[in-house]
Amino acid sequence: MILKTLGSAHINRGADQGPNCFCCACRVYGVVSIHLHSVKYDSDFHLKHIIFRDWLRVHPEDARRYYELKLGLAEKYSSDVKAYADGKTDFINIIVEKAKGRKGI
Repeated sequence: MILKTLGSAHINRGADQGPNCFCCACRVYGVVSIHLHSVKYDSDFHLKHIIFRDWLRVHPEDARRYYELKLGLAEKYSSDVKAYADGKTDFINIIVEKAKGRKGI
């Protein structure tokens, strides 16, 4: 794998994100510098992220809140990637549900 040439890579299926998601984290000089998700196009995981992305693009106040949340989580969980990701979950789910409601999905 090309990413392995950059350092050690950890690859898993992303079980908590569904069977169509593959995750890879590469460490360069001992620091995770690449975190990559590869997902099946049009899967639930993919669509959820597109809905979230599109919402933030047109709602700068929510984008700012998400940015501030991520900064706080990064400071609090600088060495715990799972806790950092888990800390974003509620915010993301609220935004996705709000966006779906507005789109009638």
